[in-house]
Order: sequence, then C-alpha cells, then structure tokens
Amino acid sequence: MNSGTGIQELMAAETRASQIVAEARIARGDRMKQAQVDADELIAAYRLEQQDAFDKKANADGKSTRSGAVTCPPLST
Repeated sequence: MNSGTGIQELMAAETRASQIVAEARIARGDRMKQAQVDADELIAAYRLEQQDAFDKKANADGKSTRSGAVTCPPLST
C-alpha cells in the first residue's frame, strides 16, 4: 500500500465519521424537540387539572363570580 492510498482511506474514514456525527446531532435535536412537545402536553394537562380542582373548590366555597374568578373581600381603610 503506498502513502497516497493510505491518505485517501484516512480522508474517506474522516468523511464517514463526520457524516455519522452530523446524523447523530440531527437525531438528538429531533429527540429534544419531541421531548419538549411531550412535556408541553403534560404541563397543559396538569395545569387544566389543577385549574379545574381550584374552580370546584372556589365554587364549593361560594366565593366565585359568574366568570369563575375568585373575588377578594373589599379592603377596609
């Protein structure tokens, strides 16, 4: 094997390695994006669950308005 062939093989191996690394980075980015979407869905579901529980408690206490918002007692000055 002469030195020219060895150098070409090394350059080809380096190119393949660069492609593998680039593909791995893209795949990692895709996984991170999907994880963010999944987390956002979980957060939205949890937030809705907590809001429903709060609204039920507020309605049970009789301290809600027609809009569902909790009213504060007036400040005495």
